[in-house]
Amino acid sequence: RYLLSCHINCKYFPIHNLSHYSLLQSTTKLDKLVSKAVKNEYKAVGLTDFTSISGAVSFIKECGSKIRPILGCEVLFSDHPQELPPTLTLVCKNLKDWKKLLKIVSESNDKENYKGNPSLSLGRFAELDLTDFVVLDGYLGSLLSEQLFVQYRESYLATDYNELAETCLDRDWKLNAEKHISAMVARFGSDYFIELPIFESDTFPAKTLLKN
Repeated sequence: RYLLSCHINCKYFPIHNLSHYSLLQSTTKLDKLVSKAVKNEYKAVGLTDFTSISGAVSFIKECGSKIRPILGCEVLFSDHPQELPPTLTLVCKNLKDWKKLLKIVSESNDKENYKGNPSLSLGRFAELDLTDFVVLDGYLGSLLSEQLFVQYRESYLATDYNELAETCLDRDWKLNAEKHISAMVARFGSDYFIELPIFESDTFPAKTLLKN
């Protein structure tokens, strides 16, 4: 899953990738992810699995000296009414961030936090020291998408833009999104990024919404 790109020396490379370590989310094997990135002559490639960093060591070994590995994780929030609660993706800039991420993922797996998936409450997330992390938001299933949709998963089933707007959008989506983005920028500053997914079909209604 290639959802976000960044640039090093004007070169494209994908950061937000899920692998088979994201249970029920992706079937991508690490060797295929790395070989594809190397074949495309990317300078770097990311691994940001859903609630897991289990593939990190294998990913780094697979990258070897061929390509620069970037590590991160999709963090799940438990105190939300959605059938599948929303996430934010944290991307490490350095070793210090990686050590912080290890603690975050470990805490999300504690007995009191494990609710079907490793997760954290938003209250606990607000207390964490996330200085220097790159934060990705805006993709379907993220905290920002929850501000837009009543049930974001239903957006996949909408057949046209009008149906999407009538049945899936929150009535106050624009105001909610503005408040959310303002709060995130206040906390993370220039390290906060809104991700615009590239869907396989140009006719996918949510693509039109996200572009707007």
